[in-house]
Amino acid sequence: MTDVGTGLLSKDNRRSDIQGLRAVAAGLVVSYHAGLSPLPGSFVGVDAFFVISGFLITGMLMSEIGRSGTVSLTGFYARRLRRLLPAALFVLLVTLVAAKVLLPPLTLTEITRDVMFSAVHLGNFWFAYNGTDYLADPTPSLVQHYWSLGVEEQFYLIWPLFLLLVARKSDGRVRRTALWIGVAAAVSLALSVVVTDFSRGLAFFLLPTRAWELAAGALVALAIPLISTLPAAVKAAISWAGLVGLIVSAAVISDTLPFPGWIALLPVLSTCAMIAGNDTERGVRMLLALPPFQFIGKISYSLYLWHWPLFLIPALLLPRELNLLEKLGLTVVAVVLSWLTWRFIEETLRAAPVVTARKRRSYAMAAGMTVIVLLAGVVVGRLPALYTNAVAPEANIALASSGTEFPTSVPSNLQPTLLGARKDLPQIYEDKCEAAPADTTPIACEYGDTASDRTVVLFGDSHASQWFPAMERYASSRSTKLVTMTKSACPPVDIEMYSTLLQRPFTECDQWRAAALQHIAELKPDLVVVSAYSTVYSSVWQGTGDYDAAWSSGLTSVLTALPPTASTLVLGDTPHWKTAPAVCLSANLDNSAECVEPVGDVTDSALSNVEERAAAAAGADYVDSTQWLCNSTCFPMVGDILIYRDEHHLSAHASAALAPVLGAELDRMTPNGRPSS
Repeated sequence: MTDVGTGLLSKDNRRSDIQGLRAVAAGLVVSYHAGLSPLPGSFVGVDAFFVISGFLITGMLMSEIGRSGTVSLTGFYARRLRRLLPAALFVLLVTLVAAKVLLPPLTLTEITRDVMFSAVHLGNFWFAYNGTDYLADPTPSLVQHYWSLGVEEQFYLIWPLFLLLVARKSDGRVRRTALWIGVAAAVSLALSVVVTDFSRGLAFFLLPTRAWELAAGALVALAIPLISTLPAAVKAAISWAGLVGLIVSAAVISDTLPFPGWIALLPVLSTCAMIAGNDTERGVRMLLALPPFQFIGKISYSLYLWHWPLFLIPALLLPRELNLLEKLGLTVVAVVLSWLTWRFIEETLRAAPVVTARKRRSYAMAAGMTVIVLLAGVVVGRLPALYTNAVAPEANIALASSGTEFPTSVPSNLQPTLLGARKDLPQIYEDKCEAAPADTTPIACEYGDTASDRTVVLFGDSHASQWFPAMERYASSRSTKLVTMTKSACPPVDIEMYSTLLQRPFTECDQWRAAALQHIAELKPDLVVVSAYSTVYSSVWQGTGDYDAAWSSGLTSVLTALPPTASTLVLGDTPHWKTAPAVCLSANLDNSAECVEPVGDVTDSALSNVEERAAAAAGADYVDSTQWLCNSTCFPMVGDILIYRDEHHLSAHASAALAPVLGAELDRMTPNGRPSS
């Protein structure tokens, strides 16, 4: 192999196929987010972008090292800032303004935090810290796509230093330099595989588990002189094989697989093949050089920035999914905005003499634009008072179903407040009494009169945990010991499930459920209350046939496994709202009637009937909790109480207020404190 820098790429416009490849990558990502792609794994376009970036940056840096023996770090960073920052910060600023104008106020605090972290290239760390699942988050951030920019900017920060170090250690030999890069790539890939196994979110968002993809592109850049000696027919075949591989990647990979990990090798190696073999006219270059590919490739960076908020904001505003015509229309708008941004921001600021004359001007521009976005975030994130001057009477939540205590405006004494709704959690969370998804051993916490010989067990997932405040009040007022046995995302129903968090069959749930049933038997309780988020598990159920039938069978199986000496109550699920009621109310402070929903839109009566029949078949009682919260309409608040903390959980205040009606049902089942015969 030749000396460092010989024959390497110095300017990306020497390869028209790279521009076309950007178009392919952008097309995959945009079509995936728009819901237009028939290929479930089109998100691998981001992996293609990583390979392209690693290839181009390494080619330019190694050429500079070959010419001068060093890298001008200040010059490199100045060029990166001019190339990437203006468009990225401009789109962030417009997104902030659009959110302020169009979205409910309660969403702005979270949005501004996301924007501010993204503005300083730490969005990927922020999303990873918050446990975001890019491939399965039902309420993604408006700027969640900026995670990849964070990865690339962090890579650009360290890569010149790394290359300079290894090039000097390698005495200017490409083979040795490639070996060092190969070792770094192997370590990063191994880390990606290991981390993906226990946390797809961390593996997806962080540079250490993604660096190998950029390093793969770097290795292709170093190998170009050797690859150029291959026959044209061989190179053409390699490039076409790469295109086929990338399409196959998008077709066979899906959001249910443990991605990135080993699976990401397919799109990464396919992209490497397209780049490596594509300097011949008989290769994929003949396709990628066509004007449509060149045009989309030219605006691909701005298109990546614009498409996500353009698709997401209308989806958040509309009470339905976007139709095909709307998606196509938004795609056209994204292309137009992207061309304008490329023409008047990207190209203008990248080459403007007022900026390029001195490197420090590039840094000043970057700092100034970043400060503007951060200040805008502070301003937008300052929320107005999310209540009116009205004062509501103390709630009698048992009357919620009548609607007689539904305030027409958000009262000043609402508890929890709209801003504090998501934090209004049952005490068992602070006490760490709910088992995590990976746990297999039940956490049995005792409350109420712990010395009592009368025991009631609360058993289920987080929709059982939401009833803890009511159950604790019941236990304390009846001299009863309450034992909680709940596990996040794990229903008290014997069904086969897949864990999107763990990216494999949810065997931990099966093990936990079996251990919980055994522990309940050992407790010999007088009463067991069972509840679950019944509708959500249909999306992760791994069985075949009818879900409702499987749920019925699985519930009956668990109920019959409970101690026969105990009374059992199946507590039907609570409503599931498309938008958290607190968010809706924040946009309708003076007209809260805008936030009520027909009962059929937020409940599943068919599944409730299935549960009721299954409970009866197992000799258990069933109570539909909807009767306490809705009539023909479901209400977001009653009196001075906000009923829901998010889209589908009761607030702790509401749960506590429901203690009398729940207690009455439990008393009916256990007269004189003992199970009825």
